[in-house]
Amino acid sequence: MKLPESALYVLLFLRALPILAQNEIKQIESIRSLYQDTNAKIAQMQKDPSVASIYSIELTVNHGEAQYPAIGTFKEVTRFYYTFGDREKNPYPDRLLKIEVTTTRAARLESAEFLFDANGELVFCFEKHETEMRYYFARGKIIRMQRESTRLNPADASESKSIQSVQARARRLVEIFKRAL
Repeated sequence: MKLPESALYVLLFLRALPILAQNEIKQIESIRSLYQDTNAKIAQMQKDPSVASIYSIELTVNHGEAQYPAIGTFKEVTRFYYTFGDREKNPYPDRLLKIEVTTTRAARLESAEFLFDANGELVFCFEKHETEMRYYFARGKIIRMQRESTRLNPADASESKSIQSVQARARRLVEIFKRAL
């Protein structure tokens, strides 16, 4: 008995699903490992900056915490953590590892973290506003998105706007970092 062509495609897709899911899990595990490793190096740098190979730039908006009209207290601190890339080609530290943003707006505290791989690609974003959001990326594409512990559908129109917003914010912050060097 010969199957219709559409049924063959469905069968092939169903057989590929476990492989795709396994690949996504490996990518997520790799990102989590990079996140833990980067945070450990940053903690070591903060403990003893004189022996670290990680550097930081801190940008503070409204350092004196003057009142903003219609907002109240406002202060934003952005920290860029970076290190050396390929020292054969470039002897200066300019490879961005992570960006942390802490915003105090009236009585609200918001934070965001952006993690980059060795190629300078955004691989993870964590945002905490009213809820926690996590975005995992591979080669510029979203591979997982979750609010708290609930996985979201990145193809949903409202989620797609959220993803684009995160990527645009990361690009803007990377440009600020490059100009600060």
